Amino acid sequence: MNVGNASNGDRHIAGNYPALATTYKSDGDYPGFFTMDHGKNYKLHSNLVDGKWHHVTITWIPKSDNDHSQGTLTYAYNDKDPVTGTPIIDPKKIVQTSFNIDTKNFGLEGNNTKLYWGFTGSTGKYSENNLLVFESIPSFVDAEAIPAIYDDSQGGSEITESNNTVDPNSDIRYTYTLNYKGWTKNWDKIHTKVDVPDHIKFTSGTITYPNSSDSKPHQIDPSVFSNSNATKLDFLLPDKLTPESRTAIIELHGKTEKNATETLTVPAAHASFEGDNLITDANTIPFKIRYRKLNLSSDSPNIIKVKENEDVYIPAQVTYAGSNNNPYYQNLTVYQKLNNNSTEAQSITADLSGNFELPIAGYSLDKINTVSFYVKDQDGNTSNTITRQITVGGNLAFDYVQNIVSFKPINGSFTDEVLPRLGKWQINVVDSREKGSEWSVQAKANDLISNDNNKLKLLGNIFYRDTSGKDHDIDKDFPVATHVKDTDGTQVKNIADTWTDNSGILLAVKKGNKAGVYTSKISWSLIDSISNKT
Repeated sequence: MNVGNASNGDRHIAGNYPALATTYKSDGDYPGFFTMDHGKNYKLHSNLVDGKWHHVTITWIPKSDNDHSQGTLTYAYNDKDPVTGTPIIDPKKIVQTSFNIDTKNFGLEGNNTKLYWGFTGSTGKYSENNLLVFESIPSFVDAEAIPAIYDDSQGGSEITESNNTVDPNSDIRYTYTLNYKGWTKNWDKIHTKVDVPDHIKFTSGTITYPNSSDSKPHQIDPSVFSNSNATKLDFLLPDKLTPESRTAIIELHGKTEKNATETLTVPAAHASFEGDNLITDANTIPFKIRYRKLNLSSDSPNIIKVKENEDVYIPAQVTYAGSNNNPYYQNLTVYQKLNNNSTEAQSITADLSGNFELPIAGYSLDKINTVSFYVKDQDGNTSNTITRQITVGGNLAFDYVQNIVSFKPINGSFTDEVLPRLGKWQINVVDSREKGSEWSVQAKANDLISNDNNKLKLLGNIFYRDTSGKDHDIDKDFPVATHVKDTDGTQVKNIADTWTDNSGILLAVKKGNKAGVYTSKISWSLIDSISNKT
């Protein structure tokens, strides 16, 4: 790349092949001097020399996995805020250009596809300091950060663009899954900085390395959360990511605003993960907190564990939003569902602070139960709904299995491809047994068949790729997840949390398929031990 003269009209980025004689042409103004022929790979940038930092992302995409003789080099200039790392979405501020590259011009021999690369610049008759800071070099370390938000007051449902509204005082969970992809170095000393968005207060957090020998959650130092007015959380991950331990899951637990006298917007929040040889970042989606005049809260655990035939009393509190409300704590009605069956409404009387207990008879409980309830006052104001899970004795079961899952769609079927999953799948396992108990999940997938009248079989198959990169057919039951319970309390695990775009359940598609929608059925089996299949 070549940086042009200091004149505003000439500041530019360009590219060409440095080893080709045809790249250079004689400078007519200065006999004996040569300049680089920019050709078509030339783009003006009026703010290139302004004494400020500018972010640039450079991406190389070969023609195919098997053909590196051709490819495309793309750069995006001003694509992120250089201070916060937040992506810039204004197309007027971003400049993006692509170059077609013929790698034959690099003099590569045999199967060698590696190059030494770098940057050069020219200031003409002027002089200045040109500084570069490398945020990531994928040939050293490549990793990704995948953010997600869950509403634990509603059974851990994920907050998405289509499911983007929660209640005041909801239990909220932000997760960041760091996936190490390779290559020659480990990703170590990962300094994490997470912006605290408006209307959210984080109170605790954990870091888990599910693929390491020590998969027990590490508690984030409570002092990180001690400042209630903090706008950023700042902490160091306790371990590195390596080819043997590729995943770290960061969970931050907190609450939404307790009272909302109007609809509130929780903005997108930026997080950066700055290791010794890679910096990457992630941004959560924005969502809303709905207005509620009557708010319901409970400090009971999200999973309540009881003995056989033991009655349950769920503590709760109702409060009124705003300062000009007359609370009707003496005349409230609670509406309840147990295991999705409505029970008779109960009249309750709360104390002067709005506290009461919701009783549930032990004889009405199954092994695993879901109870949800909300409150209505005499003026017809309804509260938010609180959902809790109750487990009786020790038990192992699926908590939630996503009904419809998908793979990334493609346009045409011209080459053999491996398609990643679309979105984050949820296959949750709840385990309330003793610490050290083991389980595994097996999957079996049928052939994919087109939805049209032809009922064509897809040329390809659903398969499982483990963390070492080995592929396994799942046309018969095959273990796709195992776990040893590492806590005394009830534990919920989503087996897809550790899967990346290149691991877990994937779809192999061969060339020659006809366009259409193809469907299949994946059967999940939960085994009360760790399978010995390999």
